[in-house]
Amino acid sequence: MNRYLVNVLLAYSILLPAITGMVRYKSVLKDFRPFFWLLWLGVINETLSILSIYSIRSNSVNSNIYVFLEFCFILLLYYRWREGRPRQFIILGILGLLVWLSDNILMHHITENNSLFRMFYSFVIVLLSIDTINWILVFDTSPVYKNPIFLIAFAFVFYYAFKGYLESFNVLHIGLSSELLNNLWKILYIVNVVVNLVFTAAILCMPKKQKFIMPY
Repeated sequence: MNRYLVNVLLAYSILLPAITGMVRYKSVLKDFRPFFWLLWLGVINETLSILSIYSIRSNSVNSNIYVFLEFCFILLLYYRWREGRPRQFIILGILGLLVWLSDNILMHHITENNSLFRMFYSFVIVLLSIDTINWILVFDTSPVYKNPIFLIAFAFVFYYAFKGYLESFNVLHIGLSSELLNNLWKILYIVNVVVNLVFTAAILCMPKKQKFIMPY
């Protein structure tokens, strides 16, 4: 089995939480729905990437668009979880759009593998996730391993901290060997699988919507 096929199979581990989310979509609280949309967007992007690589030998265009949409969905998700601070998320969204336009339109071309926005949004997501984890540890007395928000935020930190670290090499041009970079990207694929398993566990822990009962 060649390396590309292995990478495709590892990337499609997102199907596990995506399908689990489809099963539980209508039964869980609406605050979690942006997370399901994020998973389904990831499945669509992986499929578009395969088709683009086979047809035009590059998936840069759809990937550059995908990372911005991913950023928007995660902002929406954290806004739903941390109500009362819309201005913060609006500012982050506008700042993200400006960085994305600068990276993909002004400084580079959207057909290129651009890393500046990827490094930026990874940093923002890690900060939002750490803030959410701290909030849960301080104010929530339930076991964290059963808390879906904690599990998702923890997985975000695990994945985007490593992803931002890798993208920084493309931005800063440190000059690491191609072999070392390839090995680091292989590790990211493994991290992605672990994260998708955590996502699945988080979906299974999501509380059901409370049924409305008429008082008598």
